Amino acid sequence: MGLGFGSGGLIGAVVGFAVKKVASVLAIVLGVQLAALKFLETRGILHVDREALSAQLAAIGANAGEAPSWLLTALSTLSLGTGFVAGFLLGFRRG
Repeated sequence: MGLGFGSGGLIGAVVGFAVKKVASVLAIVLGVQLAALKFLETRGILHVDREALSAQLAAIGANAGEAPSWLLTALSTLSLGTGFVAGFLLGFRRG
């Protein structure tokens, strides 16, 4: 029991740290991309169909609260779940 919790916590901490680093890189890339798109739109080079964009964002937002079924299955069968979650949160905060 203790070994499972400890190893799950270690794995969770590493994954949490990595997820936070990847998320920060993605945020930077997304910000640069949005700034470039806005610049191109103001110059008249690009046209954004705001109605279609709003419809797609609404559809994505409706499904945002649901966890994917593969994730639920993985978490329910993961014997190291408690340690993993604790380690993930610790790694995410420290990352």
